[in-house]
Amino acid sequence: MSDHFDLADFQAPDPAAAAVDITGLYAFHAPDDSARSVLILAVNPYGLAPAFDPAAIYRVDVDIDGDLKSDLAFSVVFSDPADGPQLATLYRVEGADGMRLTATTLSAAGDVIFDSVPVSIGKSTAVSESGGYRLFAGRRSDPFFADAVGLFNGYRFTGVDSFAGQDVLAIALELPNSALGDGAVAVWARTLLMADGGFVQVDRTGGSNLMNFLTYGSLDEVRPYREAGPDEDRARFTGRYASILETLGYAADEARATVSGLLPDVLWYDHRHPAGFPNGRRLSDDLADLAVSLMTHGRITDDGVGPHDDLEAAFPHMGLPHRA
Repeated sequence: MSDHFDLADFQAPDPAAAAVDITGLYAFHAPDDSARSVLILAVNPYGLAPAFDPAAIYRVDVDIDGDLKSDLAFSVVFSDPADGPQLATLYRVEGADGMRLTATTLSAAGDVIFDSVPVSIGKSTAVSESGGYRLFAGRRSDPFFADAVGLFNGYRFTGVDSFAGQDVLAIALELPNSALGDGAVAVWARTLLMADGGFVQVDRTGGSNLMNFLTYGSLDEVRPYREAGPDEDRARFTGRYASILETLGYAADEARATVSGLLPDVLWYDHRHPAGFPNGRRLSDDLADLAVSLMTHGRITDDGVGPHDDLEAAFPHMGLPHRA
């Protein structure tokens, strides 16, 4: 589901942190063409940051061969908004050599699919097309829906969607299904910032991201999870998260089995089959209800809110921003 505010703490909002704080990852068929797919990475909870961070890499990774390591990646970097209207450049990287993220490889990180194309910060919708790909980057209505007040108040739900009327920054990429291989893939997203001469992963998300509820706490508590890769998940976090579920009423064997189903934290997607969680994730999929059921051991299964009514049939499918 969403992982709003694991970097940009809502109790002390920091626009700089918000710009690299991932709020959601989506993968689904293009509504008007089942031979194409859409990947969306959203950041910036509650629209705190005015623009993408020019010092960051926004990246979607794809594992094709099943080893939970990236075989294909789309990396987006942005110009400094202080220099004028912000521009986006998207690199497509394949193979292990291209996965190294250092200062020296960023500028040559694979093929440039889009070079310095416009970013839509206002209510315009600038869509760029190149080589069978379509790209949108900019401010958009947050598609996530949940009663966050109830989630963090003993599951006493109010029926009010805490994310209605809020904005995020989104990167949407439409591409041929063939670009993702010929079968099921694992997809995850991460944001990276320069540190000590290289890039450091500062946030990540994958599938339902129900794990966010099991890592919720101080930044020091969640940092090991945010900085890890999906190939490390089961070895590093199964025991810890199973113990948390036991405190919520799960038997020991049941807790480990449940965590095993949640890890690794990737979004599984097979373009040969209809999309909808757990096969990919559509903008209208209600993953908050899954979180409620997980955390209450099935006692409660619905937070009482549903999808937003501003989703669009046309790419990039997220609604227009509420604030320019």
